[in-house]
Amino acid sequence: MASDWRESANRRRDVRQTKVPAIRAPSVTRRNTKRWCRGKINVEHKPVCMAYNDLKKTNYAPEWKVLVCSACGKQLAHWWPSPYRPTIEKAPDWVTR
Repeated sequence: MASDWRESANRRRDVRQTKVPAIRAPSVTRRNTKRWCRGKINVEHKPVCMAYNDLKKTNYAPEWKVLVCSACGKQLAHWWPSPYRPTIEKAPDWVTR
């Protein structure tokens, strides 16, 4: 005949020894920071055409152009004329002179 203190000790020991199945945390999805301005969903970039020299504070190539978001400063595209490209190729629509 077991006493009450032995039964309670056995129950405590059993609870300690039982393995609880590990619950995995849901995986964190990465935000699409490339498409949206400042990584905020549904906030579009506000593109502005700038001269490369104004952006980088250099005096390297005055004809180079960069498309930059005016809100977050991200460079969206770049363009420069090249003597190796055919002359038929023209500048993209976003390039302003």
